[in-house]
Amino acid sequence: MIIGLSCLLSGEDFSKVSEIKPMFYPGREDLVGREIVKAQNFCQLPMFVLGFFFFIIMSLLAFAILDRYSALFVTTFFAFNTFTLNYSRYIHVDIILWFFLALNLYFIYETYRAEKYSKKEKVFFGLSAISIALAGATKLSFGLFLLFDLFIIGEKYLQEIKLILNKLLNLDFHVENANIMNFIKLIALFGIIFAFFFLLPFQFSLGNVFDVYQTYKSHSPMESGISFNLNIFSFLINNFLYELNLIELALFLISLYTLGYLIINKKTTEEKFILYYVCLLIIAFVFFKALHFTRVALPYLFSFIFLMALTFSSRNYSILNLFKEKKRIAFFVFIIIYIAYSFYVAFSTSPYFAYANPLICKISETGCNPALSTYAAKDLGNLMNSMMNDNETFILQPAELFFYSRPEQGLEDWNFYLAFRQQFGRDPNLEEKVVLFTPNNRAVRYLIVDPKGGNQFQAQIDQLTAKYEPNEKLILKDQEVYWIYDLQNIREK
Repeated sequence: MIIGLSCLLSGEDFSKVSEIKPMFYPGREDLVGREIVKAQNFCQLPMFVLGFFFFIIMSLLAFAILDRYSALFVTTFFAFNTFTLNYSRYIHVDIILWFFLALNLYFIYETYRAEKYSKKEKVFFGLSAISIALAGATKLSFGLFLLFDLFIIGEKYLQEIKLILNKLLNLDFHVENANIMNFIKLIALFGIIFAFFFLLPFQFSLGNVFDVYQTYKSHSPMESGISFNLNIFSFLINNFLYELNLIELALFLISLYTLGYLIINKKTTEEKFILYYVCLLIIAFVFFKALHFTRVALPYLFSFIFLMALTFSSRNYSILNLFKEKKRIAFFVFIIIYIAYSFYVAFSTSPYFAYANPLICKISETGCNPALSTYAAKDLGNLMNSMMNDNETFILQPAELFFYSRPEQGLEDWNFYLAFRQQFGRDPNLEEKVVLFTPNNRAVRYLIVDPKGGNQFQAQIDQLTAKYEPNEKLILKDQEVYWIYDLQNIREK
């Protein structure tokens, strides 16, 4: 809704969006592709704005929870982290979800440290209900954060919970200074506000909520329920640690000691909140496979950033204690180096922000050259449009290319495969598609090949690339992202 409304600010006609079939992708490009390309800056606007406000909220949360040195580290991290910078420009709902979850973390922490039964506590708990509800209306992966909120308030009101259990189950817990009615009013306030703002975008229909969940479950059954996730370490290596720079990687390893210290020793209110946040991450990783997507897992992984920040706290486990009277100088030397290095990493990877940690990438499945094909559609579209005549077209393209070139071909491509399977009972090979596929009476002249492979015709493509040179190459950040073969001007190696 947020992205759509922002697109409409461009003045482009998006009326054909109503013709899109839910969960059916072919043909979308012809219905709204040209309009989205023209309105791209408007469609991206929520990402820019909410990405900026996400950074502000995470900085405020850091300064609320942490010492100033630790908070400055967190602020620097979110200012330059390549993954969050990427999703602050990529048209996707995740940065919207992260913004609402960041708000929720800030408000629930303020609730946690506010005086019990105070007006301030009620205000912040109400605001946390609004933010977590809007996060849930954005994406259903928010669920554990709702339980986190309830756990935090339950820990704070443990005496009231004990008293309720005593009355209901005739138990004999020792209770001090408990007020059941105030606790019940607080929970009721949260529940009413949450229900209103969560159901508001669903038109106050539980049926709509159920339909959204069922649709997601139909195409992602393994990610939509509770199941043991046995690939935690693989994910940490191939995704989270892969995205951290060398300084952050070192701090992550140090933070494992900090985690052990917090588990064993007495904790402050701030340390307990961070430890609970890390526990939320561990629970999420063990029981929910959806977290193997980095963009889904990141709000949980942010807990480690706060844990890493404790490295610079005033507590006994702080690394600054090694420098005794020169803690201030040591930290400022570190933060200057960290800011400079983080800026260099972000600047050198812009505008795509695809980064690979030079140590982790050597043991990662992804390798040390993260694919840039995801970001190439516009450049590839401009290149193809400059090469093709009106009666010519391409195949083997990434789906996103249809937004920038031959938008009507997306549905034609789908229909070709459907008709071929009905007639022959199998998929076509590459030669058959080149000869028989004539969308809008255009002949196939160009093959767009991804050097990293993965195409359904890969065996035939490998034969082609072994024997012939590409006529054109699309290069981004010194990486050959696509090879273009001209079938009317083929060149042997």
